[in-house]
Amino acid sequence: MADKDDLRNEVIKNIRSLCLTEKGPTPVRQLTDDYRAMIGQKIPFQELGFKKLEDFLQSEITFKVSWRGNDLVIKAEPTAKSAHIADMVSKQKTSKKKISRVHFNNYRSTHNNYQQTSKWRPKSNNSSHYRGSVRPQAVSHTQFVNRGKTPTVASKVVIPEHSTFHSEPSQVEKFDLNQRLTNRLKENKTAPSNNNYIHPQPSNGIHPQLTQDNHTKDRKTEVLQPPEQKSKLLPTNHTRETVLTDIDDTVNPLLATRRRITKKMSELSLERDSGNSSPTSETPVPKTPECVRTDNPCGNSSPTSETPVPKAPEFVRTNNPLADLKLFAEIHNLGEVVVNVTQIKAKRNQFYSCKIKVGQHDIYSSYPEDFHNPLDSQNFCCNKALDDLIPKKAKRKKSLMISSDIDILERIPPMLEKHTRGVWAWQLKLDYTDKYNEVLPDDWIKIIDRSSSVEIDKMGSEDYILYHCAPGTVLQKGQLVTSRPSVCNVSVPSNTVQFSEDGNLIGQVTCAMSVNEIWCQQIKTEESKSYLTMMDRLQIYYQGHESELTPKTISPAGYYIAKLEDEYFRVRTVKINEDEETVECFFIDFGDEVNIPKCDIFELTREYASVQAQAFVCRLCGLEYLYDITGNSESLSLLYNTEVVIEMASDSTAIRSSSEVLPVYMYDSEGHSINEKLIPELTKELASLNLQKDTIVEVYISNIEPNGDVYVQVRNQGYDYYTKLHAQIEEQLKSDTSDDNLCKVTRENSKGKLFFWQRELWKWFRIELIDWSPLGDLAQVYLVDHGSTDVIDVSKVKLYPLDKINDIFSTYPHLAVKIRIALEKIPSDFVELASKDMAVDQPVLLKIIGSTEDNIPLAELFKRNSDGGLFCINKSISIKSEMQKKTEDVNLKEKFKYFSSTGNVPSTGYLQSPPLPEKGTYFEVCIPFAVNPYNFFIQPLSSKPQLDQMMEDLQNQYRNTRYSNLKCEDILPGNIYASKHNDGFWYRTSVIKVIHSGSVSVFFCDFGYYQTVPVKQLIPLDDKFLRLPHQALKAKLADVKPIQSKWTMEGCDEFKKLIEKKEFIALFIDIEKDILYQSDSIVKVLLVDTSTDVDIHIGKELVKRGIAVEETIQQ
Repeated sequence: MADKDDLRNEVIKNIRSLCLTEKGPTPVRQLTDDYRAMIGQKIPFQELGFKKLEDFLQSEITFKVSWRGNDLVIKAEPTAKSAHIADMVSKQKTSKKKISRVHFNNYRSTHNNYQQTSKWRPKSNNSSHYRGSVRPQAVSHTQFVNRGKTPTVASKVVIPEHSTFHSEPSQVEKFDLNQRLTNRLKENKTAPSNNNYIHPQPSNGIHPQLTQDNHTKDRKTEVLQPPEQKSKLLPTNHTRETVLTDIDDTVNPLLATRRRITKKMSELSLERDSGNSSPTSETPVPKTPECVRTDNPCGNSSPTSETPVPKAPEFVRTNNPLADLKLFAEIHNLGEVVVNVTQIKAKRNQFYSCKIKVGQHDIYSSYPEDFHNPLDSQNFCCNKALDDLIPKKAKRKKSLMISSDIDILERIPPMLEKHTRGVWAWQLKLDYTDKYNEVLPDDWIKIIDRSSSVEIDKMGSEDYILYHCAPGTVLQKGQLVTSRPSVCNVSVPSNTVQFSEDGNLIGQVTCAMSVNEIWCQQIKTEESKSYLTMMDRLQIYYQGHESELTPKTISPAGYYIAKLEDEYFRVRTVKINEDEETVECFFIDFGDEVNIPKCDIFELTREYASVQAQAFVCRLCGLEYLYDITGNSESLSLLYNTEVVIEMASDSTAIRSSSEVLPVYMYDSEGHSINEKLIPELTKELASLNLQKDTIVEVYISNIEPNGDVYVQVRNQGYDYYTKLHAQIEEQLKSDTSDDNLCKVTRENSKGKLFFWQRELWKWFRIELIDWSPLGDLAQVYLVDHGSTDVIDVSKVKLYPLDKINDIFSTYPHLAVKIRIALEKIPSDFVELASKDMAVDQPVLLKIIGSTEDNIPLAELFKRNSDGGLFCINKSISIKSEMQKKTEDVNLKEKFKYFSSTGNVPSTGYLQSPPLPEKGTYFEVCIPFAVNPYNFFIQPLSSKPQLDQMMEDLQNQYRNTRYSNLKCEDILPGNIYASKHNDGFWYRTSVIKVIHSGSVSVFFCDFGYYQTVPVKQLIPLDDKFLRLPHQALKAKLADVKPIQSKWTMEGCDEFKKLIEKKEFIALFIDIEKDILYQSDSIVKVLLVDTSTDVDIHIGKELVKRGIAVEETIQQ
């Protein structure tokens, strides 16, 4: 399954790359041809499970497929969302990252420690270009936002202003929902109400509607009080006014905050009833001894003398643990106690283990303890259950109020809204008590069923699932739901992001997928303190109860505990990989996503599900054009575990949905804007081109070199940012007439630095000085954004050090990226041939197919022809080169015939001459053979790799050849042969002349010496060895001449020792004819030895030694 997903992502990425090279829609027929030309195969839609190509293309939401006349066309949206997210998610899943649990020693708010010194805002609003991350929706993340005021109840969402209650009393006393729905359908249909929950109560606890009618019968909320506290209750004969004036916060603040004056539930409008499918009309909810509620005309919360408060039975542990456990379960209405003792047979002994289930949700085991007696095992497990249950129930021994109907209808819908997939009634009831320190009445299901925002599903005789639904859709709850997602055993409330009155909050970055998907935890609040305390208890609990909490089945979108690197985390399942026995888990408190083995997934108990999910997701405002940066960014990775101040973007006054990513500005602890800081850092990363194998990208040609190197640029957002910086700095230097930024540039102070240079009052370039002349006046410069070189006179140009002008521009990545075009042989006129198909500053498609030994990417280049189809530039160059070679072979043969007839044959025969540099240019050479300063040979080092490869191939080709069958009449002057030297190696040689029938005079074309060889040693040379130009060039020193008319023998010997078999820097001065061999040319050069600390000028050294005298060089 994973392989198919990877294949699909790869195919979609390739199709998008091909489509985006077209300005308009691409015909599918052309797309098919282009895909085969570039990828080398057809689009594998059948392997992906589709019968037709059209069906596959339409399955991708970022492709727009339509008919244009008789042609089916496709257009890819110009976003990298799908491809980048697929890459991002796959990279996140391939490696398990360590999820850091956050701990703090000080939980007090330290907002005052953060000085927000930078109120940074983007220069322009890029929200129209916002492309959101799809992963929060993929993992079903939901979050809420609270602004401005700190709520009195943590995690409570903002409630709409209008109430859904009516002040007119209703005479309906019974909860006959079927009859009410029938009556409602007989009435005139009215528009459904758009109101939501009840508005929060005023600070004095009085509901505004209750003051209108003092005679309205109110539902009373009672309190279970121990006998000694009954004297503190209010008298039952108090009127409403008396009760209101007697409630004094200073006398009894607990009662004052918990009491509510409520209305009778019959006042609820029947228009908001749930319909005939109400589950509450079939089976009454059994009452529990925990609470009792009766009606009281006065409407206060105290019990009356007419309704005595039942006293719960006392529980005292005895010597019978099983009986104690059953009694405790009965007193607290926990359900049936089921005991299961299992015998374990070992090799020598027998052991017993016990497992006890109390009700539906509490399970206990004697593991890892072993017992030889079944009763001991049972007693141990019972005591273990009692030790866990008694503290939990002890919390509720204190008197708890029974919530009023209005409180129930006001509080439960916001709680439900945070459970997007529904929640079991039993969990909601316990969560409610923990949250408000009040208990729900026995018939609370019927009460809450009246809310237009609550939907109830009955799942058995006493089990219910509650969902939050949109208010106003009256019949929604009565309709049959066919696609209800499964509900897991427990549900974790969604996160509520609570901003302070100044619009800020303090958070910690837990996961940074991209700049439009940064996950954080809110820290240094009571909520975060509760979470950390819970997580500490969770670690201890699950370390000792793993075996008891192994789930029988793992449900999609369910909440569980995942074990990762010996720590436990709350997760929600995203995908279950049956083949790999893993579960794709979303870490609800961190925002990360990791594949976890099934054996490391455990049930989540309610005790650890009550605290809301901690992770919330936000995006950085002002960086919309950088949203394609993925989580592999080095700059983003530095945000992990960083404490930040988060400010909601003021221009985003409303969050349209609970799944929307929050637009924010982030500041570090020193008050510096993180948004502002990341812009140049991420832009530099975006400008850095990381070419990977089989990737396809559109590039622009900036320079072509003769050896097959091609320099390309990627015109993306990073390039656009570079051009803006370039223009700004250019204008800055033009307006600044001072020379404050200038300095004298030398070989020493220029190393590793970039300079800004203006070429001939035309255009400015970033350059690097890569080589210097021996005198230090000339320097070879490399144009880092174009890939070309030039020579400048340092003393005559202005060079601005970029590190003194702009740090970002100085460190900005080089835009020119070197690749090597994939050709079997680079033709000598490669630049000319390549320029015809890929002109500078023109776009082509680039595909990396490998790399050279020195890690230069090998690439195939593609371009569209006039018909719109793709053609391979590599193949085009090869075909043109082959055709040109055939033409040249014909011309060479004609030239050879001419040489043979006239006897005017050059020493190198009809081999091509190597390209010579321009006059006044430095180039590297090697001296293979020397006679005197006017007669020696040089080899250009630039082509030495090709010469070495050719020599290696030559030895392999003729290794087993002993002699030739050529006859003297077959030998022609100027022809090229392979001949073996005295050293035993084969070389390319050209025939100068035939001396006699058994001997010929030859010239070793690549090493520059003459020799006489027998005819039998000349072997006809294969054509592939004729492509490389001859490497030996005749040369003479231009700056010296002999002291006498000729060079002395001693001087020649000393000169040979000085230069032979060594490498030098040569300055090309001129070229002239050889007076001894008119068909040959001689290169006039200056030689400089740079291998020592002090450069040695060979001409000056000869003068110094008395071998030569200086001669003036004529320019």
